[in-house]
Amino acid sequence: MAQSSLGSSGTIAGTSLAVAVTNFKQKHEDSLLGILWYLLEPLFVFAVLLLIRKALDIQTPFYPLYLFLGLIMFNFFAHTTGAAARSLLSNGGLIAWINIRLEIFPLAVVIQHLFSHLFEVLILIGVVLWVGAPIQSILFYPIALLPLIFFTLGISMALSILTVIMRDIGNVWRVVIGRVVWLATPIFYTVSEGTQLYALNQWNPLYHFMEFGRSLLVYGRIPELHSFLITYLVGILSLLGGWLIFRSLKHRAPELL
Repeated sequence: MAQSSLGSSGTIAGTSLAVAVTNFKQKHEDSLLGILWYLLEPLFVFAVLLLIRKALDIQTPFYPLYLFLGLIMFNFFAHTTGAAARSLLSNGGLIAWINIRLEIFPLAVVIQHLFSHLFEVLILIGVVLWVGAPIQSILFYPIALLPLIFFTLGISMALSILTVIMRDIGNVWRVVIGRVVWLATPIFYTVSEGTQLYALNQWNPLYHFMEFGRSLLVYGRIPELHSFLITYLVGILSLLGGWLIFRSLKHRAPELL
């Protein structure tokens, strides 16, 4: 059951991509609507929150774009990390029989959800056109998405191995991210400087990722230098920290799976 070294990081990335493509096809090939099922949740929530906009008294320009961008960025992080937390456990039988690098599984989850996220981006383009925002702003979205990918991968790596050691972590994470973080993060509402919620969100990485993206797509301005530094630094540090946690604990996984 000892894990073999499959060589270079290129091998890990290539195998993860192959696993992600296979899982993506298997997940959607037997579904009548396929990838549309993945899109129903954000579209439904988007529609409901648009209907209650007046009750929230939100005056943000291009609010539909503000809302949808926040939804898909949050969903990418929440769905990916939730699935990654179970990635090693759900492949325990395969890991027991095949010598394979454990890193492949959480990385494959991130790639798979990135595929799905691309379909959300197509809808995002439609929202940009609908609200009349400059269409060229969509070209800047990858700049905002990249640090979120780094951050998501780092958290996914850490959660995948920690859930093997402490099985309840995955369940706790889903509750925290799906309830507490969802409500605390200004996805469908705005926060003003000087408020307690604004101060709290200064410690919320998702807030900074969303504001970074909204600056580029909603507000039509280049984010300030400190915003660039915060988002990319947090993303890179998360990736590094998640990798170190995974690397230091992965030797315990085979005996626990």
